[in-house]
Amino acid sequence: MTRSKAEPAGDGRESRGSGRAPRLRLTQSFRREMALRWYEYINHLLGRKAIRFLNYGFAEPGPSRLRLAPHEEEDRIFYELYNRVVAGVPLRGRRVLEIGCGRGGGAWFVASRFAPARVLAIDRSPTAIAYCQGTYRRARLRFAVGDAEALDLPPDSFDVVLSVEASHVYGSGDRFLAEVHQVLRFGGHLLLADYRPRRRVAAWEEQFRRAGFRVEKKEEISAQVLLSLERSSERRVRLIRKWTPAALVWLFTAFSGARGSRNYGRLRRGEFAYLRYRLRKVMSKG
Repeated sequence: MTRSKAEPAGDGRESRGSGRAPRLRLTQSFRREMALRWYEYINHLLGRKAIRFLNYGFAEPGPSRLRLAPHEEEDRIFYELYNRVVAGVPLRGRRVLEIGCGRGGGAWFVASRFAPARVLAIDRSPTAIAYCQGTYRRARLRFAVGDAEALDLPPDSFDVVLSVEASHVYGSGDRFLAEVHQVLRFGGHLLLADYRPRRRVAAWEEQFRRAGFRVEKKEEISAQVLLSLERSSERRVRLIRKWTPAALVWLFTAFSGARGSRNYGRLRRGEFAYLRYRLRKVMSKG
């Protein structure tokens, strides 16, 4: 059947009798909403359990120079990731914002280890923020519900913004970066770590430039993230089987990045790159 010129094209629907299955096109807003519902469900399942991180972590062969208390050792790979992300930027006396803080372990680490003036940690998940507010007590640390793409914060109010393994679920990277640029003071830093398909890294970095950021430091840490996943896979799968409905174990295992999952395979084959950036706010955009 031939489509008339008056019919709109590209709406994701096929004409009756075409013999082709319709293609499902997910909008940015739909993907954002589904991501929020997913993380809300995860946090609902975890409840008050002492799971303070949901990221992939960071590990290197040989001994680490990061000193931790005995009770922190179980979460070493996660502290190591945050320690690597903030490396090279003094935080003492600085105003720090973490966007996409999850269950708050990273914000707690930054607030307790680096003596910032204050840390505000935000996340879209009310359940995650409720967990954080009931778990962490520190004078310089505050948690609040907030949207990475619509920050309700004064301009130039932070010296450093952190984003660790969160930006890949945002609907619009351009909106996220524009919001960060607005709340950072001139010369302030965005410290960002996340994974992307390798073929899209150049476009990602072009977004930084358009938003008014200069790349001061770029480091690929895919190998260290893979090592972290290999060392923690057994624990991840054990906890998933313990706390997740049996019918959803496969889905949560895939989300966790455990050995054998799709994202683990993409990192191992080099299809995905896990990168950390130190970006500085510059005066002009574009």
